[in-house]
Amino acid sequence: MLVGLVQMFTKSGGVISSIADNVIESSDTEKAMTFLLVRCRAWDWMAEDVHLRCFSLMDASRPGWYVRHRYYNFRVEAELEDPHLWTFQRDSSFVLHVDSFYPGYYALEFAKHSNYYARLRDDGYLWMDYNAYNLGFNDAASFELHEINPSRKCHFFCERTGNQARYFS
Repeated sequence: MLVGLVQMFTKSGGVISSIADNVIESSDTEKAMTFLLVRCRAWDWMAEDVHLRCFSLMDASRPGWYVRHRYYNFRVEAELEDPHLWTFQRDSSFVLHVDSFYPGYYALEFAKHSNYYARLRDDGYLWMDYNAYNLGFNDAASFELHEINPSRKCHFFCERTGNQARYFS
């Protein structure tokens, strides 16, 4: 099962943050948003071979609030406030790709839309976009996930094997 507190960093060195529940890049590391990496909300609809790489990002300060796309824009929204639970769960589920574009970086592909990835737009907003197969896209769709573990009682690490990831907690 995917578990752990993480913060996301862009390839350009910014942190992933939130303003008015829009997910954005910030240069201020004090504004880094902490996520709880959990088993994907669309688990029941995902192919079994993807289960080990499927996850959702829950706002660590607001249980039940997840990163999802709404009309391609990334937002943090409450799962229970959406009248279409099935759609919400699929819109908030990602397949984690290790070293897809660059060694040491992760790419987040949408579980609902094949070959659509989370990427940073030029205006700093996080967006869902089709893989453009160019360096600009690769840079904008590459992220680092850093474990946040202030208590040191919980262990989370990712073992990379080729393009697969295994999680341990």
